Amino acid sequence: EVNGRLPMGHSVSLLSDINLPYVAYQDALGAKVDIQQRAPGDRKWIALEKDFYSYRKYRNVGELSTMQWLLSLRKVRVCAEFGLDDWRPFLFLLMRMLRRATKRFFSEQ
Repeated sequence: EVNGRLPMGHSVSLLSDINLPYVAYQDALGAKVDIQQRAPGDRKWIALEKDFYSYRKYRNVGELSTMQWLLSLRKVRVCAEFGLDDWRPFLFLLMRMLRRATKRFFSEQ
């Protein structure tokens, strides 16, 4: 059985030019799966929300500056929450993060 609902991390395989649904299909058929992958090189995949909160923790202990984090985002090629064909998950994430920041700001007043 091939599950058509691939996990969020599926896009990581795209950085290495691996067609994960095709590999799963071939495997389900019992066919030989020949994977010719290439190393992702300097291309990165992130889950933006998790990366942002990790950045904040590293910043708070002085291990990462805001500029270092922003510069690290230059190599990001795939973001789990962002897709040109559907902006809704990304906008939902931004709204949720803004709500949390606003709530935290007003609770500290």
